[in-house]
Amino acid sequence: MDYYSILTKRKKQIHEKIGNAIEALYRDKIGEHYGALVNHFVASENYRKAADYSRLACLKAENSMSLHEATDYAKTWISALETLPQTEEMQDEIIDARTALGFYLFRMSNMAEAKEWIDPILDLVLRKGLKDRIGQVYVIIGSCKYMAEENLLESIEYLEKAIEISNETGDFVTGVYAKYMLGLVLAFNCDFEKAIPYFEMLLSLSVAMEFPWRVSAMKSNLSVYGYDFHGMVAQGYQTSEDAVRIAEESGDIYSKAMAYASHGTSCYYKGLLEEAEQYLNTGINFTEKISMLAHNAMAHQWLGHVYFDLGTYQKAQNHYSTAIHVREHSRLSPSSANLNRIALMRARLLSGEKDINLDLMYRYARENRVRIYEGSMARYIGDILLHLADSHSAEAQDWIERAIEADKRNGMKCDLGRDYALYGEFLKTKGDSSRAKEFLERAVEVFKHCGADDWARKTEEELSAA
Repeated sequence: MDYYSILTKRKKQIHEKIGNAIEALYRDKIGEHYGALVNHFVASENYRKAADYSRLACLKAENSMSLHEATDYAKTWISALETLPQTEEMQDEIIDARTALGFYLFRMSNMAEAKEWIDPILDLVLRKGLKDRIGQVYVIIGSCKYMAEENLLESIEYLEKAIEISNETGDFVTGVYAKYMLGLVLAFNCDFEKAIPYFEMLLSLSVAMEFPWRVSAMKSNLSVYGYDFHGMVAQGYQTSEDAVRIAEESGDIYSKAMAYASHGTSCYYKGLLEEAEQYLNTGINFTEKISMLAHNAMAHQWLGHVYFDLGTYQKAQNHYSTAIHVREHSRLSPSSANLNRIALMRARLLSGEKDINLDLMYRYARENRVRIYEGSMARYIGDILLHLADSHSAEAQDWIERAIEADKRNGMKCDLGRDYALYGEFLKTKGDSSRAKEFLERAVEVFKHCGADDWARKTEEELSAA
């Protein structure tokens, strides 16, 4: 045996002794030392104890909403278990560990990675008939099917199965997550009348159970995906404002991250651009701290829109680029990434860059698989073509009319107001002041109906100048 193998063996013995000493000395406060125990028992290669303390450290981190920390411990938990002899009982422990990690990643909106961690146990879970675990993995698969693969029908199928199984097993938590994700999927498909009841039901449950952070989270989701997108801007603003207040009172960073990003979006829908900037920047800071990828990308996207409408095009470009990067990193919502790519082209054009790849822009629109983006993509393309040259005038009109048709069909009323306003701008360039005023008046009417007061005021100013 050489020097290095002796030294390695000695190090393992020392770590084992330190771990045992911590157990003995801090028996009454052992929870304060889970992290140290994990490190010492991994170093000593006592993988049984390393796995046990990793599991306890996961639960502790989860209870404090430190999901990023929980994922790190869960990965150590899995690694330790898979080093031990593989018995029937060990298979069950690995299933528990991989499912736990999958759920932590799912809650951080990292659905693609979550699915990768549960894929190796899926056949085993189904073969063993572990219904509680089947429900959980179906939530993850169903979420990934839509948020990453953008497959609406398969997503709904898995989520509805998860709800059915959770009802059979009495697994309340899994049922809540399945209903939450189904509400999101329906909202992204513009089925707002079906989505809103899911969010309202989950909000009522959270209120009844007196979980402030969940109340805040449900209000955040209801405000944007239920109300704002559907043109119920006054309700969306009030609901997300409540979400921020409740999150601040609870002190919970998870609900703060969601609430600030959501209220910033509501502020934008209302036309309060300076307020939107403030809340979205705060939301970005919180979402970065806890690696909340989906809401981080959302906040950057809407902050890009804020800066675009403020005429600060370089800042708009920076945030669109970041939103694209986060979407690519998380492998979520490729259509959202493409929406931001088109928005980035528009910001570059208005900052003076004339080299726009129209074929690529059209390809992004063709590849869209998410209904809520149809109108926005068409409107941005129409705006780009409007600012290029007279030779693109007919195409600009066609794309703006496509935006109007899509937002009417999809029930995205406030976005329809923006379509009308852009059409009014297009008609002004054609010298048709009468019809330009007509569409600007329609935009004002829509904005007022939605409760988008500042957009109504700004459009009225355009109307008076028309």
